[in-house]
Amino acid sequence: MAWTRLCSREELPPVGQTRLCEIAGEGGAVVRIALARTEAGLFALDDHCPHRAGPMSEGWLDGEKIACPWHQWTFDLRTGHCTNIPGQKIRTFEVIENEGVVGIDL
Repeated sequence: MAWTRLCSREELPPVGQTRLCEIAGEGGAVVRIALARTEAGLFALDDHCPHRAGPMSEGWLDGEKIACPWHQWTFDLRTGHCTNIPGQKIRTFEVIENEGVVGIDL
């Protein structure tokens, strides 16, 4: 695992919103990460819903849950577990903020 920069503190979305972060992954492939900011903090997850690859960065936040904008599959931001389809999960990442830079352990 390697720490990877997502954005600066100034680029964070407002509380209650998300934003898309695109970073270079293994072999130079683009990795799309949804960064969500709630009252509880910052959360990062795969931008592709496991159902039909809907863009989670365009999803709706409700507390510490996010719903896919396409079919409303809803995921716990802390664990990645789907709250309305048992057994389904989305990949989440630990968010690290250090000296004004926000990143994840990829």
